[in-house]
Amino acid sequence: MLRGLALLALLAVLAGCEKESKPLPAAAPTPAPQTVPDPEWRAVIEDWYDNGTFDDAHACAAVRKAIASVPKRDYSPPLEDFETYAALVCGDA
Repeated sequence: MLRGLALLALLAVLAGCEKESKPLPAAAPTPAPQTVPDPEWRAVIEDWYDNGTFDDAHACAAVRKAIASVPKRDYSPPLEDFETYAALVCGDA
């Protein structure tokens, strides 16, 4: 129940807000931008939402974009699940 409410709040934030990005320090290299269409990264969130697992295959870039789009809190069970899945999909394991 709480996870459902948390995800509804998350989706409301994602639907109505753009995340502000902070500039990188001058010494940090800037990675090449990778465009991920909204439906792809949102599909990652929706896939997890229905039962708390990832049942479909998702591109690494879509998973990373979904993680970047999740509002950061002190504790976020979805974020932990997404990072674990990203490690698997992106070969970081």
